[in-house]
Amino acid sequence: MGRLDGLIRSHGSHISVPWKDDAAPAQRVIICVDQPEDGLRLRARITELELVTRGAGHEWCEFDLTDSFPRWMSA
Repeated sequence: MGRLDGLIRSHGSHISVPWKDDAAPAQRVIICVDQPEDGLRLRARITELELVTRGAGHEWCEFDLTDSFPRWMSA
């Protein structure tokens, strides 16, 4: 099993645990940070993470911040 397969499997295990009933919406967030060398491969498989997340009954909202810092600096 490759590193990305392990990441997707780990995400599936983590996301399938039900949220606590008393958790505020702001606490119901998962942030995935990838290794730079895995970036393109992870982007190619991002749909798998989405499917696992939705399959666990959660919503999916993707924010790609890749160019945020350079755009901010150039402004």
